[in-house]
Amino acid sequence: MNVSADDLRAVMRVFPTGVTIVATINNGVRRGLTVNSFVSLSLDPLRVLVSISKSSHCYPLIQESGVYSVNLLSEKQRDISSRFADPKDDKFHCFFETEYISGVTGCPLIQGCIGHIESRIVDEVDVGDHTLFIGSVVAAHIQSKDKPLVYFDGDYAAIDI
Repeated sequence: MNVSADDLRAVMRVFPTGVTIVATINNGVRRGLTVNSFVSLSLDPLRVLVSISKSSHCYPLIQESGVYSVNLLSEKQRDISSRFADPKDDKFHCFFETEYISGVTGCPLIQGCIGHIESRIVDEVDVGDHTLFIGSVVAAHIQSKDKPLVYFDGDYAAIDI
């Protein structure tokens, strides 16, 4: 059976996922992008994984810096998710319009998120047009008890918790 990229994309659209902004800092330059390919890998040792497209503007910065933050967005942050998802948008400008603080790694931690995780890259795995950045968790905390931002079938979706 032949499966196309469109077939896989169609199935993945109906799998709800949380929405994050993965951010980094390299030589004083802050960048971030909207990501829903984020996974908790291990509790011993503490490891998380993000999947980043090699064509992303953030890819070289994440790779060179060796650190990234994962900002878990709340349902109130749809506009931030959309801004950071827009490949035409100037992500540096986004950080000036978005309230954030610097975490222990120096990476931006966006205010109003439900939580943040900061990691140092311990491994990279090439997978087609993406790289899996496996991070050793150096900081993790909950910021709010708001509902999470969820992506489903090509749009944001509300969930009842």
